[in-house]
Amino acid sequence: MQLSNEQIKDFQDLYEKNFGIKIGRDVAIEEGMKLVRLMQIVYQPITQKDLESVQHRLDAIRNQNL
Repeated sequence: MQLSNEQIKDFQDLYEKNFGIKIGRDVAIEEGMKLVRLMQIVYQPITQKDLESVQHRLDAIRNQNL
C-alpha cells in the first residue's frame, strides 16, 4: 500500500496541528505508513463465531453475579 500525495499532505497538516512540529515528506510517509500498519493490526472485524463466544462468556459472568 502507498499513501497518495493528498494523504501525505493531510498527515503533515494533522501532525503539525496536533504536535506543533512540521515534518518533511519522507518522515510523513514513514510515520503515516506506521499508523496504517498499526490500524491494520489493531482493527479486525469480529467474526460471528467470536461474537457468539464473547456473548456466552458475558452471559456466564452475569449468571455468576446473580
